[in-house]
Amino acid sequence: MFDPPNSLRLRPTGLLAPFSVIPERTIDWARVSRIDTPNGRDVLRGAAGGVGVAFGLALLYGLGEHAEGCQEAHSCGSLWKRTLRYSVVTTPIGTVVGLLSTRWKRVY
Repeated sequence: MFDPPNSLRLRPTGLLAPFSVIPERTIDWARVSRIDTPNGRDVLRGAAGGVGVAFGLALLYGLGEHAEGCQEAHSCGSLWKRTLRYSVVTTPIGTVVGLLSTRWKRVY
């Protein structure tokens, strides 16, 4: 006959585990609302976020140009060229951020 435990024991692991204030704790199953497991790295979302940041920065710069009156001087720059120029920097940064972050999958 199976007698399931009525609590869950949690122990920290990883690099900072030896410095944890609470080395181990016990939680009742009734207080567990969900359980997530790591599901790989998030490189593509990080790269897409980098392109999105480049586009947002280009929009803000273009808004500033228009506020200063670039239409009268006919010196407004191209939004897409500026986005491409900014994405050379922001996309690799976003990719590294995505590589260092983890996607999580809900199990329970």
